[in-house]
Amino acid sequence: QKVRIGDVQTFPDGNFLLAGDLRLANGEYEGLICRMTNAGVFISQNQIRINGKPVSIQAAKVRYSGKVILAGIVYDSPDKMFVGMLNNNLSIDWLKTINVPSTPVKVVLDYAEGGNIVAAAQLGTGIVYSGFNATGAQLWDRQSSPAGLNELVGIGHTDFGESSIL
Repeated sequence: QKVRIGDVQTFPDGNFLLAGDLRLANGEYEGLICRMTNAGVFISQNQIRINGKPVSIQAAKVRYSGKVILAGIVYDSPDKMFVGMLNNNLSIDWLKTINVPSTPVKVVLDYAEGGNIVAAAQLGTGIVYSGFNATGAQLWDRQSSPAGLNELVGIGHTDFGESSIL
């Protein structure tokens, strides 16, 4: 087994969130999310599959409430992007899968104004990006092919429907 940490965040209480994936001996991935003290002691962890399918957590952020938003790839046929929210104890509050035209290369997410969430998936030279409210309802989705795209590194959003792709 091999662990890949894709994101490290701080909880409001000073503990840390580690998010990534666990590569199993059979080559499949399981999403891995851990809560750890600043002394390095693991408090809790959760391994995630969606509908029994392998998952890679690509990005995670801790909200002020202590809840966690996360996004990544579901390895299925065809592969999909997912976005979700975890409760403070790392149990799943909600998870949504988003169909994309091809296999995601990378997935990023961020907070948006009004408590919303915005996530984007790089698909080779194109990008699919979506907005969600705090209960998981999809608000909008867009697709773009920015000239000269090498790597998607981030996304931001405003209440005016404008997104910044970095």
